[in-house]
Amino acid sequence: MRKVLVLINTTLGSDGKVASQLREISGVTEVYRVQGVYDILAKVEGADPTKVKEIITAKLRKIDDIKSTITMVVTNDGLATALA
Repeated sequence: MRKVLVLINTTLGSDGKVASQLREISGVTEVYRVQGVYDILAKVEGADPTKVKEIITAKLRKIDDIKSTITMVVTNDGLATALA
């Protein structure tokens, strides 16, 4: 299972609407509205890198009020993995 985190900038005032739309996308497993440089943090999971790329390019980036994204590939699954 491939996991990525996507940092998302939205048009002003649209973060709530975009977050709701993201939650409807299959493969988007977590969505957080955040404050700071980015407006939303989303976790995307897919069977392989190709599936994750498809979710991001064909679905996530097609949402009208998304201005930009930064995608980060997860290389380990948290503290337990890091300490092993």
